[in-house]
Formats: sequence, C-alpha cells, structure tokens
Amino acid sequence: MPIPLSHNVNELKALACRRVVQFACEIGLRKVIFEGDSSVVINALSQGSGCSASYGNIIEDILFFVADFQFFDFCHVKRICNVVADSLAEKAKDL
Repeated sequence: MPIPLSHNVNELKALACRRVVQFACEIGLRKVIFEGDSSVVINALSQGSGCSASYGNIIEDILFFVADFQFFDFCHVKRICNVVADSLAEKAKDL
C-alpha cells in the first residue's frame, strides 16, 4: 500500500499493523494474535498507550478496531522470525 509522506519507522510499523487489523476485521476473524518486530509499537498496543507519540492516533485506531474481536493479543517477534514481512517491506520500499 503506497504511503505518500515520509514517516519514521515506528509510524510505518503502526500503519502496517492498522491495515492488518482492518483486514482481519474485513475477513471476519474473531480470535487473532498479531505479531510485529517493533517492540515500541507492540508495547504501545499491549499497554494501550503511545498516544503522545507522533503515531498515537494510529495506535488509538488499532485499539478501536480490536475491541470487536473475541480475543486478540499483540506479540513482539525478533526480525529474524519475521523474514517474510521484512522482505516484503524491503521490496515495497524499492517500488
């Protein structure tokens, strides 16, 4: 998904997470575990904070969407465990 403005890495990770959560809602998933390699974003989501960050509104959007799930969790994974997503992000950056 193209993003027209320059953003910091955590903001981009939060935007990607918001899109994934929206997609999970769209396809009707009710119990979901979301994984991400940005500990800052995952901690903000897990703690329900991050509103003071430049991407706080994105965190709030994500928390709004997940409120409709029966179960959800946000888990931090090391980048090495997230090779496919990292490769796709690198490829998208070149496009």
